Amino acid sequence: MCVIDQDFLRQGASTKASSSDSGKWHEWSCSSMKGLRRQMEDAHVALSDIGSAGAEKRALFAVFDGHGGKEVALFCQQHFPEQVKSLLEEGLAP
Repeated sequence: MCVIDQDFLRQGASTKASSSDSGKWHEWSCSSMKGLRRQMEDAHVALSDIGSAGAEKRALFAVFDGHGGKEVALFCQQHFPEQVKSLLEEGLAP
């Protein structure tokens, strides 16, 4: 008897969600696919400009892996950019 975890499907989904954009200094694109999971559990951030320090131009790109639950990934997606910006403004991040 084969037991399938209820969080997984018998056959994976191969449909990708993709987006792209450009900023002042670069272009980017990202794609995601949920695979065997019933729902997407990952989240991402793609910010082309989070400020500069002198001649340095800064962008933020991050993937937050849900590891069995999307709540933490979504929390990080919502709050991480502001935390990074705050650290940069205070001079506490390179």
